[in-house]
Amino acid sequence: MAYSFSQLQTYKQCPLKYRFEKIDNIKPEIPSESLNLILGSCVHSVLEELYKKVSDLVVPEKSKSLSFFKELWDKEIERATKVFWWRNPFDKATLDVFYNRGVEYINYYYDTYSPFDQAVTMRTEMNIAFEMQEWLSFRGKIDRLDIDDKTIIINDYKTSKSLPKDTNNTIEDQITLYSIGVKNDYGKQVDKIIWKVIYLHLQREYEREITDEKISEIKNKYLALMEEVEQKKTHYKWGDENAFPPTPGYVCDGCLFKQLCPIYKHRYMADDKVSVGTMGEMTIRHLIEEFATTNEMYKQLETEKDMLGSTLVEYAKEKWCKKLYGETKKLAITQKTTYSILKETIEILWKKLVEKGALDDVMAIDYNKLWEKFKTNKLDYVEFKELVSKKDTLYISRTSNLKEDEMDADVCGIE
Repeated sequence: MAYSFSQLQTYKQCPLKYRFEKIDNIKPEIPSESLNLILGSCVHSVLEELYKKVSDLVVPEKSKSLSFFKELWDKEIERATKVFWWRNPFDKATLDVFYNRGVEYINYYYDTYSPFDQAVTMRTEMNIAFEMQEWLSFRGKIDRLDIDDKTIIINDYKTSKSLPKDTNNTIEDQITLYSIGVKNDYGKQVDKIIWKVIYLHLQREYEREITDEKISEIKNKYLALMEEVEQKKTHYKWGDENAFPPTPGYVCDGCLFKQLCPIYKHRYMADDKVSVGTMGEMTIRHLIEEFATTNEMYKQLETEKDMLGSTLVEYAKEKWCKKLYGETKKLAITQKTTYSILKETIEILWKKLVEKGALDDVMAIDYNKLWEKFKTNKLDYVEFKELVSKKDTLYISRTSNLKEDEMDADVCGIE
């Protein structure tokens, strides 16, 4: 199975989106066209054509590259607009903003790098493919591959308007994976591999050497990710619908699978009617509102109940009462005992249970049965107190109405 970096990033962002795209092969009715993608594609094509000419020892004039960009831009916008034949998806002002960005990027690139002799260009838009391990391979495309003496430079252009966060190493990971294919092809002929990222919008360039240690680290990281995906695929094939769960996040805003996603699909469904017992028939959306309102009231009542209950329990504990009496109601106060095992003593507890012949009853460990052993004195808690913590909790177990003969009785009688 061959994976690309974009596929793996899709899986990391949302496993369910990956399933829809790569396993179920669902094609959304609305294609994933956006002006950002069109801009990036056109600028990459212009720079690819530029370096093809440079490789032939011809440096095209800036005006020709700008004309080529306009030609590509007009063609892509026309193609994307045809997809949305029932409406105009792009307003002129927005189109002008993105087009002018592309012009600015090409101007900046010419002004900064012309006559483009920083290194010798070997390949542009270079496809790479290699095995990560048996049955698992990686494929990708390098924007431009240069060589400078004994150094190979992997160039990558970015048209994004911001730098990735320091905690997000996707670009470094991507180019490091690409370097594995480059090293396989040219490793014996060069001393080192450099990755260079050029941010056209930010007018910045970043460069770093790719070490063998980094290659090993990234290869292991993404190999583990590939194996995880393969395992999920097997589970999905066996009928596990939840093998690829949705992961809500910022990418949901532009996701084209919302009508299929269990998190969002109900927003696009009809407002069905259902029967709600004695409340009769109501629509699902109205039922949601009713439930949410009732739930908020319930939470408020729960808070009040907990506050009243804890006050009564503390009072009963202080006065040593098992029952509390009101004007028309009474409460029973019950003590609950629970035990929990200290993590650092599990092995010792295990041995102790074997000695007492109680291991089979509490195997793996059935806490309910273990607590029952203590409660019925089949196990002496004193022998286990260093291994098991004990906690006594008082709670109101039930409430009931006072009987007639209890109405005038003393509430507690203990001072």
